[in-house]
Amino acid sequence: MTSKHFVNIHRQLSLNKSFELQLSYFPLADSRAVFDFRLRWTVRTHHAGPEFRAEILGLYLGFGVYDHRHWDNDGDDWVRHSVDEGGS
Repeated sequence: MTSKHFVNIHRQLSLNKSFELQLSYFPLADSRAVFDFRLRWTVRTHHAGPEFRAEILGLYLGFGVYDHRHWDNDGDDWVRHSVDEGGS
């Protein structure tokens, strides 16, 4: 059996930020964990931002706000793509 997505919302908040909300069900036989909980806020990395993830007995809830840009460790700045380059 495959997963069921009850809610899957993705909205762009600004030029570089988006919001994502997902509520899904994964049968326990296919689930990665009986219980999993994650709360984190990443910075200076690809798609940085806050996120919350919880999975209990196959029911999965996740939401977060993330940056579309990638982080350049060498330049210590965000990688900026022009529309002509096909970047996001």
